[in-house]
Amino acid sequence: MIKQRQHGQAHSACPFHIIGARFGNELSRSLDDAPLPEASERPEELRRQVLQIAARAGSDETRTREWVAQRYGCPLEELEGRPLLNAVTALSRGLDRRNGAQAA
Repeated sequence: MIKQRQHGQAHSACPFHIIGARFGNELSRSLDDAPLPEASERPEELRRQVLQIAARAGSDETRTREWVAQRYGCPLEELEGRPLLNAVTALSRGLDRRNGAQAA
């Protein structure tokens, strides 16, 4: 459906920003559904990484386990798949930001 704008320019009824958002949502959904072999093959190693990264940032094991439970809704021992990878990523980024701020 094409509508006429005030200055004579035609535009579709579905603006590009909506199409872009829909495309982004579909792309994100497909990524969320994609298999994560690295997470499913080695969850114990990733859980250790969560604790190690948090320790480097100055957090103790108890606080880290509480953070995981609060943020992801389950204990670290039960965290798997994408949420486990997200925890590693979030902690790594936090540590990078912290180290970057200390270096400045």
